[in-house]
Amino acid sequence: MDVHQVMSANLDKTTWVSLSLPNKMFVLSSIYSSPCQLSSERAIDEMMQFILCNFPKATLLMTGDFNLSSMSWIDGQGMTRSSLEQNPLFQDLADNFLYKTVTMPTRMCLGQSPSKLDLVITNDPEKVIRTQTLIPIGSSDHMPVLSSIQQLQTIKIY
Repeated sequence: MDVHQVMSANLDKTTWVSLSLPNKMFVLSSIYSSPCQLSSERAIDEMMQFILCNFPKATLLMTGDFNLSSMSWIDGQGMTRSSLEQNPLFQDLADNFLYKTVTMPTRMCLGQSPSKLDLVITNDPEKVIRTQTLIPIGSSDHMPVLSSIQQLQTIKIY
């Protein structure tokens, strides 16, 4: 198994790594996008395009606090038409068959609508068996997201 840092991004705290197994490659990310950073959607879009172009056969798992509060999701169907028209990142998610596996709100603040800011996005949703939220840690208003990934099956050839 080989692990390599793929790239650093122009976001506050973001890491991309590639994980090479004998018959499969994964590209994993952990993203934190500050709600105050105006260029974060563009930076996420540029990183995603870089990964998709340079690792076309890899399973992609983008996780983290995207802080995309302007995103309007329809659970089980992706994004609304207005979201696609307003933001190139959302159009690229749809164009590249990337799926959000988080279907429940991940942030709840008193006096505000619940929102889905913490996401798991993949190009291979069948590998993500289950995604759930847990109770917040400490004084955080974000609920941790836990995803279970399908274990790769080892096949012995004799």
